[in-house]
Amino acid sequence: CLVKMKPKKMEGAIVVTIEGLSSEGNLHPLQAAFVEEGAVQCGFCTPGMLMTSKSLIDNIPDPTEDDIRSAFTKNRNLCRCSGYVKIIEAVKEGAAQVASGESEISIKKLHEREQGDNTRLINDAVDLVTGVTEFGDDIQIDDCLIGKILWSDHPHAKILSIDASEAEALEGVALVVTADDIPGENIAGIITLDQPAIAGDKVRFIGDPVAAVFAETDEIASEALKKIAVKYQPLTAVFSPAQASQPGAPLIHDKGNLMHHASIERGDIQAAFDQCVVIEENTFTTPRVEHAYLEIENGVGFPDNDGGITIMMGTQCAFDDRQQMARIMAIPEDKIRVVKLPMGGAFGGKEDILIYQFLALGAHLGQRPVRISLSRQESLRTHAKRHPAVMKYRVGANHEGKILALEADITLDAGAYASLTPDVLENTVVFSGGPYYIPNVKVFGEAWYTNNVPSGAMRGFGANQVAFAMESILDEIARKLKLDPFEIR
Repeated sequence: CLVKMKPKKMEGAIVVTIEGLSSEGNLHPLQAAFVEEGAVQCGFCTPGMLMTSKSLIDNIPDPTEDDIRSAFTKNRNLCRCSGYVKIIEAVKEGAAQVASGESEISIKKLHEREQGDNTRLINDAVDLVTGVTEFGDDIQIDDCLIGKILWSDHPHAKILSIDASEAEALEGVALVVTADDIPGENIAGIITLDQPAIAGDKVRFIGDPVAAVFAETDEIASEALKKIAVKYQPLTAVFSPAQASQPGAPLIHDKGNLMHHASIERGDIQAAFDQCVVIEENTFTTPRVEHAYLEIENGVGFPDNDGGITIMMGTQCAFDDRQQMARIMAIPEDKIRVVKLPMGGAFGGKEDILIYQFLALGAHLGQRPVRISLSRQESLRTHAKRHPAVMKYRVGANHEGKILALEADITLDAGAYASLTPDVLENTVVFSGGPYYIPNVKVFGEAWYTNNVPSGAMRGFGANQVAFAMESILDEIARKLKLDPFEIR
């Protein structure tokens, strides 16, 4: 994909793609090794990995780990799911099989080797290593409108007016949708209904959508976005829980800036600290983290003959999505079908409302198939991230290193909307002491709305932040007691 297929450069060349690596009913040994070694997860990066590996073993039949890493680096092969360990093992195994004279391995034989394992799992992996699997942008649709979304210019502002007349007048534009076009309720949220499907009166972060254009081509849709005139009244924004919690801080939501709180108390915390021979205190911070899945958000929508809608996209919450669309579109749930496509990674980042409301509106109002594919910049700007955390810890232990007391104050940045924040905060409180039994605890957690990108689900779901704090404290206690960090654990 990195080489432009210029006629002079390609003259007399043979080009092999992932589709040409195997024959019907058989796999190249590298493909079989990727399946057997568990090197295939979401599979979005797999065809590129395989072609790099094939080129590598053609030139270096017995590659070292350094050779493999160097080849992937040179060809910019990235994987977000795996950590590369199984991929490297698969390349070594595939190379060994080729060196031993294997030219292809039957898929039937592969199933026999993996007796007892999930047949469907093997079939899915075979589709991924042969390039058969269709991700969202692989789906070809005739007579399809291209959708583009207009995002907020401000992190916090009132919307005074939206004038889409110039965009609507542009040749090739089928329709422009705003909050006024929503037939049902303009509200969404997985746990708390606090997020507009389309911002109508106020924006709370720079990823709030205010309108969308559906046009005959990508270029026309992009040009039409520039012609939508939005008048804002900027409001003072807050970008941290410390600011949001101040008396008189600008209100992000009418109900107040405190999104959620949770606590656990057990035992006599003060009496326990009085018995400790070592007490360690520190404040830890962890940052907002991007999921960085390789496949950015995309999807297609179709109108049904009976007034319903079919949406095809990568999602972690198909039934939640259907429920939310029913509310937004004022269409019964049984007339909305969500087809969950294979995803090129998600890790919690494809749970929240982002594009499906526009796919539904575009298909329903335009009565034509529609497609939306975000850019990487849009994805970074809009989808929920891991919660930034500030964690004040105080932990005490006896002379043997047994933890007697834990006191913790945990603050999360929820961002502009709730997303999964209530559940994540409660997880941070529950897991604040790690896997250790601590008889006396006093843990308090708060999550605050800010004008940052929303925080939501990500691998670990709140445990990662407090694990960093607790394990760092435990290392310090071990040092003070002159105990081995493994033994104290």
